[in-house]
Amino acid sequence: MRSSSYKFIYLYRSVIGSALGDCSHRDVLLENILWISGIIGLASAVQSLAGFGFALVAIALLPFFLTLQLAIPLVLIMCLLSSIGLWVYYRNSFSWREVAPLVLSALISIPIGLVGLHYIPEEIARKVLGTFIVMYVMYDIAKLVTPLLRKRRIE
Repeated sequence: MRSSSYKFIYLYRSVIGSALGDCSHRDVLLENILWISGIIGLASAVQSLAGFGFALVAIALLPFFLTLQLAIPLVLIMCLLSSIGLWVYYRNSFSWREVAPLVLSALISIPIGLVGLHYIPEEIARKVLGTFIVMYVMYDIAKLVTPLLRKRRIE
């Protein structure tokens, strides 16, 4: 039993070591964990201050340290846990009628997005994500206003 665990450790170190070159894999992995934790903390602070934005901040910064195939489900799970916690806290004043369209659209779009992550090459997904973030920032800087849609009364 002992020899198999040593073989696994040797294999793990040789694979990580060859991937990282001369760097110590322990230092690089610890540094990444610290950066990822800092990004999650920053995203949580934005969520606490603004009431939204966890996913915006986390998805914009996590791909520097994780693959999109790992970053997006991680953020999805964290947002889901946060939403469940908020629902438990505010369950007495919760209105399904107001939230139902959001839940329905999430139930449809999340599986489609996760399947897309599996089939779309990461390079293309990163470019699309980067383009979307830049376009959103430009939209926000320009302070464009979406037109109000009103029903016209037929008289």
